[in-house]
Order: sequence, then structure tokens, then C-alpha cells
Amino acid sequence: MVNKMSKLEKLRDYKDEILKAEIGALLFNLGKTHIGFGFWRKYFPDKASEFKFSSYKEYAESYFYRELEEISLQLKNFFENININLGFWNTEFLEVLKGGESRENFVKKIFFRGCENINSGIDKGSPNKQLEPPLWLSNAFGSYKRIIDSDYFDCKRRCFFDALNNFLEGTGNKQNQRWNEIREFIFDYIKEWYSKLLSDSRFPINDVSLWDQAYMTASMFKAVLAQLVMDNSKLEKYMNNPSSIKWRILGIQYDKLGLAEKGLKVAHIQFYRKLAEEIDNEIKNLLEVKYPIGNEIYRDETGIYFLVGEDLGDDLNDRSNLVKLKEDYKELEDKILKIFKEKTEDEFYPAIFLTEASRGLMNLGYLLEKAKENFLKADLSKKDKDLCLLRTVKGRAVGVCQVCGTRLVYENREYEEKICETCYKRRKGRIDNWINNLEGETIWIDELKDNNNNIALITLKFELQDWLNGNMLNSLLGNRGLENYDNELKKIKELIRNGIIEEEKNRILNYIENYSDLNNLLTLKNELENFTNNTDNIKNVIINELKNTELKKLISSFISFFNSNNVSDCDYVKEKIDLLMEKLNKIRTSNELFHLVKKLTENMNLKKEKELKIIVEDLKEINEKISNIHKKLLNVNDLDKELEKIQNNDLKLIIKKLSEINICYNKITKDLIFMLYPFTINKELLNYYKKYDSIYDFFEKIFFGSIIGTQWENWINQTSLNEKIDWQNEKIKWDKLTNEDIEFLAELILQFLLRKNPSPARLRRIWENTQEFFEELEKNIVNILNIPEWRRKRLIFELDKNIPEGEYEYKGVLFWAKNKKLYLISSIEDFLRTFVNEKVKDMFKDLKKNNEEANRKILDYINTKLKEKEFNFKLIELNKKEDKEVKAKIISIKEYKPYFSIIKPTPISWQFIIPAEYVPNLIDNIMRKYDENFKFVYGKLPLHIGIIVQYYKSPLYIGIKALRKIRRDNIDIDDLYQETPIGEFCVIQRKKLANQKLEEKINNTEKYYSLYWNNKDNKEEYNFYIKPNNNWKKWISTLDKFPNNSKIYIIPNTFDFEFLETNIRRNDIFYNKNGKRVLELKSNRPYNIELHWEKFKLFKEAFSEDATKTSLHKLIEKLYDLALRRELNEQKEYVATLFINILKLNKNKELTKKLCKIFDLEETENVKEFHKYLRELNEKELKERILMFLDMFEFWHYCLGQT
Repeated sequence: MVNKMSKLEKLRDYKDEILKAEIGALLFNLGKTHIGFGFWRKYFPDKASEFKFSSYKEYAESYFYRELEEISLQLKNFFENININLGFWNTEFLEVLKGGESRENFVKKIFFRGCENINSGIDKGSPNKQLEPPLWLSNAFGSYKRIIDSDYFDCKRRCFFDALNNFLEGTGNKQNQRWNEIREFIFDYIKEWYSKLLSDSRFPINDVSLWDQAYMTASMFKAVLAQLVMDNSKLEKYMNNPSSIKWRILGIQYDKLGLAEKGLKVAHIQFYRKLAEEIDNEIKNLLEVKYPIGNEIYRDETGIYFLVGEDLGDDLNDRSNLVKLKEDYKELEDKILKIFKEKTEDEFYPAIFLTEASRGLMNLGYLLEKAKENFLKADLSKKDKDLCLLRTVKGRAVGVCQVCGTRLVYENREYEEKICETCYKRRKGRIDNWINNLEGETIWIDELKDNNNNIALITLKFELQDWLNGNMLNSLLGNRGLENYDNELKKIKELIRNGIIEEEKNRILNYIENYSDLNNLLTLKNELENFTNNTDNIKNVIINELKNTELKKLISSFISFFNSNNVSDCDYVKEKIDLLMEKLNKIRTSNELFHLVKKLTENMNLKKEKELKIIVEDLKEINEKISNIHKKLLNVNDLDKELEKIQNNDLKLIIKKLSEINICYNKITKDLIFMLYPFTINKELLNYYKKYDSIYDFFEKIFFGSIIGTQWENWINQTSLNEKIDWQNEKIKWDKLTNEDIEFLAELILQFLLRKNPSPARLRRIWENTQEFFEELEKNIVNILNIPEWRRKRLIFELDKNIPEGEYEYKGVLFWAKNKKLYLISSIEDFLRTFVNEKVKDMFKDLKKNNEEANRKILDYINTKLKEKEFNFKLIELNKKEDKEVKAKIISIKEYKPYFSIIKPTPISWQFIIPAEYVPNLIDNIMRKYDENFKFVYGKLPLHIGIIVQYYKSPLYIGIKALRKIRRDNIDIDDLYQETPIGEFCVIQRKKLANQKLEEKINNTEKYYSLYWNNKDNKEEYNFYIKPNNNWKKWISTLDKFPNNSKIYIIPNTFDFEFLETNIRRNDIFYNKNGKRVLELKSNRPYNIELHWEKFKLFKEAFSEDATKTSLHKLIEKLYDLALRRELNEQKEYVATLFINILKLNKNKELTKKLCKIFDLEETENVKEFHKYLRELNEKELKERILMFLDMFEFWHYCLGQT
């Protein structure tokens, strides 16, 4: 008996076929990389001679193989011979490249309509505004990324084919097709290339790159194919209704931040960081290549996530909205767990969950929100739970490893540290890797400390929840519509009630009547022919006159125009117009009108549309000639008498009719038939939705496509509208709707039409852009921190004799020895202060006086005189007493990066360690970069900066645990919103928008991205549900629409800090419901960066002189005492007097002015006025300002040691 193949066995056997289809889907957009393709042409007029084709089908059928053959015949043969055989569907590779124009129904319906249209279809039906030249790509938040270079079209496509040909020749893959390697090469190349191209030329959907669209389309197609390979029971359903295809997100979740918290040393943390990356990559290879069920779409500190088919999941029915893998895929789950067991040596395991099935990626946000809970549900079925304390193979166990917390530490180990053998080897491996990459990040804490012996652990975190689930896209516009919300809402409601808008119906009728004037042109044909056949009868004098006016030439060209194929087109149009006029006069119901216009647009689409355009262009040319004749005739004295001389009545009639062409032309070009739609919300929407037969069908696709399987569906289930919806068949019971239902439904439909569409490509673009932001910061971290070049130098010595490999110390300076080489692993500043003469030490004193000159001198010294020195060291190996005397000579000076990345940058956050003294530079430059990338969504995409400063020898895991607390992960995003005066916000926002790029300005980017809410007094913009919640229905509008003295809701960018002078200080980091510190003395934290950071810097400036520092310390002591005793407000007079007397403000007018700015007082240098203003503060204001003053002192004095 033959055993039935398991689903995974089927997947494995058909993996190459799935990968081939996936590659075809990715290359589907190759035609769009031609500079003459449809919408690119107008942006590159100087390349007009290179324009060849303008459609996918035209490229696939006429140019694709030709271009391949130009590279090599073998490359052409390679693609020609690719066939895709999935059992339930077989086709040629080329058919996938054709997309919607393929002859294969499976490609047209499953790939194009079911997958590609989700990423581009609805978008293509929204904006009707083309980008103002030049062509440029924005990020997902509206900010300029790059100009689209003409070289990245055809030239780059040829380079791709050439590179692919070389790759295939080099690996022999033409004969031995290893599709996983081909896929990897193509994906890597296409990503770099397509990321620099646009998916569409319209604004504001220039935020999606061609890579975003191509990758997500290919991933969705791949997931569907994988599901159908394993079980094709849904094939018929999908073919009949492509919009019924759904996907799930598979999450392999484990706590990467928790792994970092295990590290006793930097090298341990780096190991876990690399381990997590290796695990993710191995899972990626398993699920994308070995068993290709889908593609990775997201990874962060909570795990890695894949898009898969809907049938992989089994609903838990526990109201958690989470799903487990079906039992059929238990083998796949086992393979994932096996990766963790082997890579971690049985140390930790993941939780594996899927989301509910939906038509997009919006459910990813929910899975991420549940990550912390899911960590506790890790699958430990493969974990060895026996610590084996009684085993004696390695000797007597003395405890559990302080790093992994899993393995045993044995008494007879060869090293002093109380860690297991595995963790010891892991650290040793990281050190070996460091020696091979000396120019990268450091793994030595002594290289990270500043001149006060402090390090700063930093977390940068976007509050990204409402972007990941797509909610915040409801505050952005893809289309501004008619910019009259109430009027458009009224139209939607009328369409729901009656199916037609009366004024729209009349507009169509009027238009058809105007368009029928084309009939006037058709009647000219016979008259022109009669005239030209009888020209011999015309008097010679008139003939001469006609020759002068070139009328005869004009008439000949006009006859030629009508004798071409244009005549048949005109007859076709006339026939259709006559039919329309007859039917339109009989219209009574809405569906008939919708269907009629839909049929008209189908008839006029593509080929006929082009022909109509040609007709109009020919008419334009004729009209210009007639204008020239008229000008000449006007120069003739007594024109009427001259015309009377014409005896031929036919000629008189023709001249009269030709003069009427101008009128006809104007009517035709005013509103061409192919731009006609049954409602004005969006003229292009029907072009995409023309496959639907009624306005109701159209609305259902808009409605269900936006919410099915998401939190929006759950919300609507709780409303009265739920009873009028057939969720299973995705139908609305239109005849059952009440007025209340119609109002609610109309609001949602209009919102879904106008907002930025949360397509999978756009959501992926969001998290790609935030991750790129952090990656760019890491890439340029040295410049971001503004670390002097000399501070980035590492010395490498050659020893006169070999000593055992290990860590050594001499005079407090640390080294690592290996193979007769000695590597400095303390900062070079420590080395110079310890081992060089007093003259060099004086250079460090000059740093505060003349930073630039002192830095140059130190660098010159390192690069010249220091290299000439020889050193005698008495090295003491770590944890040992014997010293080893060696002679050492510098043989190399390497530049490295004095930072360490705790976790890799993710879309949500990045955590790293730097010398504490560079924190101010970090904040300054991060905010400058923030404004470049996110200025249009300030207040909606908040960045939180958390800073933990500690002594460099303190346990590192203490600081990292504090770093997790200062992220504010447990605060509900809704509670972070603050009501802000519109005037205050506008001042900040205008500063951010002051440096807009020209491209951003001319396209009015602000009008589409910078919409805010709480504008209760203005009801002329847009009334949208920002989130699926009745409390989140908001009037959103641009800032210019807000009345004076109104309020605006935002989440500001914030920074918080803590100085861990003791381990228990991390307990001070505890937040209340609104994200503020619970501890009263620190209740101002975190601070609004835009409002307070400049004040913090002003504090340092005010108290930078030694003369003021002593006084400041006295003042701080008094203020702390009052604050601790809660007597600030009871003793206002005393507080004001303290400032004046202790700081001697009578003698320091500049300091008085600076204090006024710090405390937001009316500026003055008069001490009495300062005293008065401070006393006039109310209780809340005084407390906030004094606590801020104390925080400023803690920040600059304790954290940074700079006051």
C-alpha cells in the first residue's frame, strides 16, 4: 500500500516550482522599468527617442526575449525553458510576467486580481494628482528620500540581465538549476534596484517603492501557491472570487531584549545578539526555501514573522484572536523548535502563533501587542528539564551559570568566572571575532567609558503600534476628494439609498449631448469630397486666393484624416453615442446607469481610449491650421465682399463648417469620455472597479477589503450595522439599512476612499522606513556622536615574547594578548593619561578651552610621536597575581567605533551603549535626523529616548534591565496623548517644516500628511475614525484650519534619564497611567524634547563657568530640601530669594535672562521683576519648574559631570 504524502512532503517536492513562480511574480514589474512606460514618459522628455513600449504585455511578448538574447542566447534559452508545474496548475514562466494580461486565467485571477491588486489596485483608484516634476520617492511619512534617476530604468535592467547571465554561467546553474541560489541572487539584486524606483507616479502614493510592491505581491502569491500545493480544496473558490483569498501572519516569538539582559559582559550580549540573528535566518531559510510556505515580512525584538496561507491556522476560540498551527503542520513546528534546541543548546524556545485570516497585514500589530504574554507560552516540549545536579562527569556542580541560567558551573573549571563552559566558549568566540574585525564596534566596556568613568545605555523607541496596525493611516490622505466632506458624505448616502446621484446623472446626460457634436465633423466628409471633385469649376481668381490661404492643402489633409482608420473610430463613437442617448433618456434606476457607464468605459478602454486621443490631437492640428487661415483672411480688406466673390456654394459652406471645428474641439477636450464616472469622489476608482456590476458591489469590495479579519471587523460586530451584514459571503443587506446604519456606513466608505490605504506594501514600507532610520544612525554613529578622531584610535603592540592569551592589566589600563600581539582595550584617553608625559596631559585640559585645536594636537601626537615610543609593561593577567614583564612597540593604530549595539536596529527600537559624555550630541543629531525623515507626522510618530547612565564597572545587566523599564513598553498608547495649544504646536511644526525640500513643497505634502484632530470647531475637513472605536471619531484637518486658542492632540517626542549610582535606583523608573514617573521628585520625566531640550542646554550654558558652579550646588541643596519636605509652594518668597541671593543675580544680568527662559518667564534682567514673576507662578507651575531645574542639575552634573 502506497503511503499518502504529508502536506509538508508535497511542499518539499514542489518547492522548486513554487520558487520559480515566486521569481516570476517578482519580475512581473520588469516592464515598468522602461523609461517609456506609461506614467514615466512625461518626466523624461529628453529620453523620448528611447520610448519603446508602455504595457506589461507588450514588453513580455515583444521585448523580453529580445533583450535576453542581446545579452546571450543561453540566457534567453534559460528563461524560455522555464515551465512551472504545480500539479493543479501548469504554465510557462512568461505568463506570470504578463500579469493581468496573461492568457492564463489562474495568473489573471489568483496572481493579478487576488494578490497584485491588493498592493496597487485600490491605490491606483485613489489619487488623481500626478507628481509635479521631477519624479521622486518619499518615505512612508511623506518626506523626500531620493530623485528617481533615469539610469535606474533601462540601463539598470540591462545590467541586471548581464549580472544574472554571469551568475548563471559562473555557477553552472543553466544546466543544474539550483533554484534557491537563483532566487537569492535575483532577490538581492532586485531589492537594491527596485528600492530606487517608484511603483506609481501619482501623489501622494509616491511613498511606495517598486520593491515594496513587488516583494509583497510575490510573497502573497507564494503563500497562496504553497497552500494550494498542500491542499487545493479552495482553488475553485479562489478562482471564482479572487477577493476571497486571505492570509495569516505566522509569528515565532521570543524575547530578544531578555537575552541581552543575561549578559555579564559586552561579549555575552553580542553573542546573544548574533545568536538571535542566526536563529531568525535559519528559520527564514526553512520557511522560505526548504519548505516554502511564505516569506518573512517583519522581524524585531519580539521575534520573526511570515506571511502564510489562511489554511495553516486553527482558531483557538478563546477570544484571544490568536491561532495555532494545524496538527497537519506539527512537523513544521517541530523543525522550528529543533532550530532553537540546536542553536541555543537547549537554552530557550519560542512561542508560535498565527493571526486571524485577513486580506492584509494589519493584524501584525495585534500579534506584536501580545508578544509579552506570548513569551510566557513558549513551547518547551523539547527542552531537557533535568539540570542533572548529581552527575559527576565534569566534577562537582557548584551552581547554575550566571549568564544562561540553564547550565551548571563545575568546581574544576579552568577559568575563574562563575559561568558554564558553554557561555565561556561563547565569550571566547566573540573575542576571536573581534580580533578579526578591529574596526567595527567595540566589545570592551573600558573603551566605552567617558572621562568620568560612566557609560550611557540608550534606547531609541518609536511608539509604532498604531502605524503597524494601519490605524494612523486614517490620519493621512491618499486623496483630498472634492475638499468638501459634508457634500461628499451626502453623495455617498444618496448612492446607498438610491444608487444614483441626480446631479451626476444630469452631468452625464449633458456631457453626452456635448460629445454628440462630434457628429458635426462626420457630416463634413461627403461635402469635402464633393468640393474637391469640382474644383475645376472654380474661378481662377478664387483658386489663387485659396492657394494663398492654403485652404486647399487644409481640406486635403482633413479628407486624409477621415479616409484613415479614424473614420471607423468616429463611426464607432457615433454609433455608441446614438445608443447612449437612446438609453439615457429611459434611465429610471441606479444600477442601469452604473452598468451603462461601466460598459462605456470598457468599450472605450485602452485601444479606443488611445484612438480618441489621436482624434483629438488631429483635430487640434487642424484647428491650428484654420486659425492661421482666419488670421490671413482677416488681413484682407472687406472680407465679406471677398467671400462673396466665391461662386461655389459648397466652398462657402465648408469654410463656415471648418470655422466651427474650434467649437467642437473645445467641447471634446473639455471632458473626454474615458474620464467619465458615475460619481465625482474619484474619477479613477471605477477604472479599477469596472469589473463590478453595481455601485453596491463596488462599495462592498471597498468595505470588506478594508476590515475583514481585523480589529475593525470586531468593532463593527458590536454595532447595529452587524445585523445587516452577511460576513460569510461578504454582502451587505442594503434594503435592511436604517438611517443610522446608512450614516455610519457612508462615513466608513468615504473614509476608506479618501484615506491612505493600508495596503501590505505600504505597511511594510512603514516599518522598513523606521528601521532604516535606526540603521542609518548606527551606520553614522561616530558622526552622530561627534566623537573626535583621536578618541576612536586603538593601539596594537608587538611584544618581545609570547604570553598566554587573555586579558591583562597594567596601571589600570587593560589589554588583550594573543600571538605576541597586545591590543589596547581601554580607551586611548586612559592610555595617554597614564603612559605619556605631562605636556600631552595638558592637551586634555585644553579640550574645554579650544576643543578643535586641542583635538588636532592630540591626533597629531598619536599619529606621529606616539608611534615612535617603546613601552615596558608589567602585565597582570585577570584574576591572577603574577605579573609578566614585556617590551611593547606600537605596530598599528586602528580606528574603531566607540559604541556597542545591544540589539540590532528594528522597526520599533534600537538599544546601544556609548560614552556618557556624548549624550547631548546624540540628542541634537537624532532630532535633526528625525525632522528630516518625519517632520510631516510630528506628534503622530513619537520618538522616545531613554538614557541610563552608570559607572562602567557596575553590573551591565542592571543597566540593561533598567533600560527595558525606561522604554515605557507597558503604557497604553492612547494614554500618551497630550492636549497641546495650537499656537505652541504651530511654532514647533513651522520650524520643522522650514527646511522642506522643493519637491515636498510644490506637491503640497503637508496637506496630505500633516492632519491633526481635536478640531471641534471646524467641520469642513474630514470626520474619520482614527481607530476602530467610537471615541476615536475625530475631525481631522491641516493646521491652518484650526481656530486660534484651540487645542490639538499629539504624542510629543520625549526623553527620560536615570543615573544608577546604586543598583536599586532602577526602581525609580516606574510610570503612571499617562507615562509620567510615579516618584514625585521625578514626576516631570520624561520631558518633551521640542519644548525642554533647548532649556536643558541653556542650563548647561548658564552654569558652565566655575564661578557659578559652587553657587549652583548650594542652591540645589536648598531646593532639594524644600522639595523633599514638599514646601516649595508654601515658601514661594523664600524660593525666589534663594535664586537671587545664592546666584548673586544682582551682579549677573545674563544669568537672570537665561533663568527667565528656562522657567518660561517674561524675559528680564531686572532682579525685582524676576522675583515677582517667579512668585506669581501658580502651585503647579512652580513645582514643575523647580523639579525641572533639579532634573537639569542631575542630568548635567551626575549623569555627565559637566556642571
